Amino acid sequence: MAALDPAALEERVARFVRARGLLPHGSTLVVAVSGGQDSVCMLDILVRLRDELGLRLHVAHLNHMFRGAQSEREAEYVRELARDWGLPATVAAVDVPAYRTRHRLAKQVAARYARLQFLAGVAAQVGAGRIAIGHTADDVVETLLLNLLRGAGLDGLRGIPPCHRLGAGQLGPPLRGDDWRAGRVPLPTGDLPLLVRPILGLFRDETEGYCRARGLAFRRDPSNLDMAFRRNWVRLKLLPLMESRVPGARERVWNAADLLSDEYSLVTRVVDDAWSDLAMERPGLVEFALEGWGRLDVALRRHLLRRAVERLLGSLEGFGRLHVDACEDAIRRGPVGVHIDLPRGLWLEKGYNSFWVAGPATPPPPDWAAPCEPVPLPIPGEVALPGGVLVAERVEVEAGHGGWGGAETRWEAWLDAARVGPSLWVRRRRPGDSFVPLGMSQTKKLQDFLVDAKIRRAERDRIPLVATPDRIVWVVGYRIDDRFKVTAETREVLKLRFRRTGEEL
Repeated sequence: MAALDPAALEERVARFVRARGLLPHGSTLVVAVSGGQDSVCMLDILVRLRDELGLRLHVAHLNHMFRGAQSEREAEYVRELARDWGLPATVAAVDVPAYRTRHRLAKQVAARYARLQFLAGVAAQVGAGRIAIGHTADDVVETLLLNLLRGAGLDGLRGIPPCHRLGAGQLGPPLRGDDWRAGRVPLPTGDLPLLVRPILGLFRDETEGYCRARGLAFRRDPSNLDMAFRRNWVRLKLLPLMESRVPGARERVWNAADLLSDEYSLVTRVVDDAWSDLAMERPGLVEFALEGWGRLDVALRRHLLRRAVERLLGSLEGFGRLHVDACEDAIRRGPVGVHIDLPRGLWLEKGYNSFWVAGPATPPPPDWAAPCEPVPLPIPGEVALPGGVLVAERVEVEAGHGGWGGAETRWEAWLDAARVGPSLWVRRRRPGDSFVPLGMSQTKKLQDFLVDAKIRRAERDRIPLVATPDRIVWVVGYRIDDRFKVTAETREVLKLRFRRTGEEL
């Protein structure tokens, strides 16, 4: 292998880091070091750039205990590296084989869960908001090909992002105290750190060439030669075959992944806008309005479904095209109340005006909504709405009462019956609607009121309005019109109450 100019590679990494905003000046960075050529190369480059980039480095290594004495020698080697560079280090050991058996996980999945829990715990311990991972351009190429072979969409074909927030779903089942054999760190709590990949623009032959040029020893993991792992087959068989027929195939695939990553950024902005319009997040649940959903392109609907899963579980592991299509079919063709079970305890259910994706043990939201067409509200009497019943009753009060209390919950409204008049309707909002919110003296557009109340756009058309033929008297659950409030002159009170489904009156 021809010798490389290590200084040129260092400059490439510095440019990549700056262009992607990966390492803010003055930040503390946990550097994940396995002892292999990629992580050793990354650590050496970061040490040389730390003054220029203003970094505080902390080395972290986890012994997965798969290879006995060899794993212990790798852990000791990383300790020596950190000591030679004068860096603080956390080196720990976890009985991943036992953890894997207990949770019935694949070997690589169990190792990844344990490693990410360890790294996130170290980051929390040392006050680091970012963890550096030694993924290279070869990892991007291999990931794109693997995802292509499983039929992935744009998200999978963009390869590996240079930076992303670690999600709780990526940590897997929590490690127990008896899983640790050395260097135990507390499990992470609160906000999880960002994973950054400073050498994602370097290929593996370049990281090896760098190590040789700098005189850096590194360890080789024999499991990287095991053809039972599909990634190794792509690396050792498929890519060499591609290179033999199309010289420079790796670089071409990497370039495609880079372009697709830019395309994905554009798509993400469109998805962000649709999410803001249609999605309502609650603990353990994401709800979408059905009316807006039907107008979306199918590709956008798929992106939104995948994002809902990712927000609830932290990753898309186990959730594929088959599940997306099942959700699509239930939403578009299923009856009200249709329920489907999804991987990892998720489920989807369809209501009258919305559908929701939720986690295990999460109850569905009350599907209360305005009627599609205005319906009369008898006084006294009641009217059924999707998700509940609106009840009206009259209560006489004595003269000189000096005002008559007020509603006890947001689901009640007490009004002056004489001012309301004999005719009430329940409807949804219309363009140009306005009212005088209780406590104000001037008319306000209903749209402005809902925006100021921080009610998401997707929810605004679902709020029932109680109105006379020409005025709103109550924005249900939010505010009455000041012109209909109970005063000292009120002789008869009109009590309105929205009773949600399953709630006692």
